[in-house]
Amino acid sequence: MARIECVADRLRDAPPAVCHGDFHPMNVIVSGRRGAVIDWTDAGVGDRYGDVARTLLLFEIASIAASNAVERLALRRIGPTLGRWYRRSYAADAPLDQERIALWTPVHLLHGWSQVRGLHAGRFADDGTERIPASFGDELRRRFEAAMMALPGHAGGA
Repeated sequence: MARIECVADRLRDAPPAVCHGDFHPMNVIVSGRRGAVIDWTDAGVGDRYGDVARTLLLFEIASIAASNAVERLALRRIGPTLGRWYRRSYAADAPLDQERIALWTPVHLLHGWSQVRGLHAGRFADDGTERIPASFGDELRRRFEAAMMALPGHAGGA
């Protein structure tokens, strides 16, 4: 947490925007040429870059947390393509600041890492430990460390 606090001030000064909070392919229904975004239970008002960073991360890591081999393969193949499509589509409507997305990425990685650790420590009533392996937490931690090291103006992640 202390490492995230080092960047917290840079995350606080954003104009408010409606954020979905959990946008990913399973939250889109497509019929013909029309689509609708569903599952707004995690929606709120916040920094749009936090929402974009979380969505891009979900596209990137979805295959790791998939519940079966077929789903993992499909998400491994389509996730990066969907992420690029999402980024291009979003940027066509509103410019994206890559540095701001980079600031939010370790926040979401830390959140996911703590959820996996809590799950495997028995902290949640719905025990999905068969579905989400402990190694997923290790991967999120590795990605968190790398994201912190890559932050602009953040020497060594300290």
